[in-house]
Amino acid sequence: MSVYRAYSTSQLSQECHQKTKDLNAQANDTNKLNFNSKYATAKSTQRLVVAKRMLKIYWRSPTYNVGRTMVSAIVALLFGSVYASQRVPENESDMNSRITSVYITFIFLGVNAFNTVIGVYEVERNMFYRHKASLMYSKGAIALATTIVEIPFILYSTMVFVVCFYFLVGFSSVAWRFFLYYLFFAMSMASWTFLGQVRSQSSTLSVYCKFAAPM
Repeated sequence: MSVYRAYSTSQLSQECHQKTKDLNAQANDTNKLNFNSKYATAKSTQRLVVAKRMLKIYWRSPTYNVGRTMVSAIVALLFGSVYASQRVPENESDMNSRITSVYITFIFLGVNAFNTVIGVYEVERNMFYRHKASLMYSKGAIALATTIVEIPFILYSTMVFVVCFYFLVGFSSVAWRFFLYYLFFAMSMASWTFLGQVRSQSSTLSVYCKFAAPM
């Protein structure tokens, strides 16, 4: 049974079309529909609802969130295990080697964050276009939601990496130095992630966006 054909040939459909024609024929400035705002809800409501929706989507995306956490742990153990037998640098060459490892891990995980977020954000971007066309919420609501929802997952995956890497390399055990390293690394991962979201807006195909990561 075709619901479309059944409705299009029904009496209800004919009455609706006739009612629409009558209303269009009587259209004037006195019975014109006017709305106080472009959207049905306030901006605060839009932001709250979209943020809750995005948080639920991220929570139900283990391939993305668990995947990047596992990559962070594996990279930390791989690079950190090189210095496990020599926890304290003995000369300038040893220290330079550790500094190089810091730069490599920053760039490697940054590019990984850039590439992995493009696929996730591309799905939400396409859905946003449909919602925007329906005037469900503004672009500011989705931009704020995608930014906020990334923060806890960035902080968590970053902490996993820093805990595994920092002490294996033999860096200082002073608390404020540990958290300072954690702060800079989290800011780096956040920058790469948000850059990937921005880059995803510039092209309809994710494969083109990923070419910009090394650049």
